[in-house]
Amino acid sequence: MDELKHFVALIIGKGCGCDQTIDCNVTFVRFALKDMDSAVDYGVELIDHYGDDRVESIVIVEEANSFEIDVEGEMAEKENEEAERAEYERLKRKFDV
Repeated sequence: MDELKHFVALIIGKGCGCDQTIDCNVTFVRFALKDMDSAVDYGVELIDHYGDDRVESIVIVEEANSFEIDVEGEMAEKENEEAERAEYERLKRKFDV
């Protein structure tokens, strides 16, 4: 059985405004299919879905590696590092004469 490949379609809308279906004329669609030919066929389906009068272009990219960033965890770590740095600077000023 063939393993599915993961793809991302970047859809650029025509014009320069925002509407309810293509967020500010740019949207991403993630999907998994068996090969790039199937992904291109799916891209054509996306054009049909959004309407060829509203789609400027579609770029399909095969995902090589992907990962998620823990936004809350990273921001908490950054805040902790900043607090530690501020405490260090405070103590340095206090004890450096």
